[in-house]
Amino acid sequence: MKKLYENIEDIYIKGSPTVLSEMITSMDMTLQELASETEKISDVVMRYSQSNRGRQYEKVVATLSSLENTLYEASVSMNDMQHQIAAYQNKILRYEDLAESACAPNPHLVQRTRINIEAGEVKFGLAEMMEVSNALDEYSNTVYYCLNSLIDNKNGIASVWLDSQFNAFSEFIEETVSKSVEALKVFDEYILYLNEKIRELN
Repeated sequence: MKKLYENIEDIYIKGSPTVLSEMITSMDMTLQELASETEKISDVVMRYSQSNRGRQYEKVVATLSSLENTLYEASVSMNDMQHQIAAYQNKILRYEDLAESACAPNPHLVQRTRINIEAGEVKFGLAEMMEVSNALDEYSNTVYYCLNSLIDNKNGIASVWLDSQFNAFSEFIEETVSKSVEALKVFDEYILYLNEKIRELN
């Protein structure tokens, strides 16, 4: 797990910690959604590994595997930070006799998918190509939406998190977004390849 801060209590926050806590909580939920959706699309794509051995497919599988690990680990790190900032916020609220405004830590709900390759589908025909193409397209749209949300929240946090600890956090988000975007380029190429095959079969 990557630590996204040095010391929560040393973070210089402009205004109430509640503002930072709300944005971190939103980012935690977004990263968990990204990680969960990546596990789901991996299951869809890899179930055809017995019958789909082409270069394009193998590139997608390798990219998916790497992205799964990246996003899962990112979600764990962000969830840890959400727990820490929530605890810090609640400590201050109790001190100010505002305990009723305390927030609960988000549970980490991302489930790693364990795909049984031996039970993979043997057939990869027209219907299966359409299924994978459509699923990848929907996944890409979801990821772009989530990445925009992460960037918006990071920019918002930059206006309230005013010490140098923010730099490591910002780099973490930028690296996660960059790796996701690069993976989407690979998936988009595969969607185009599948759509061409679908046209040929039709």
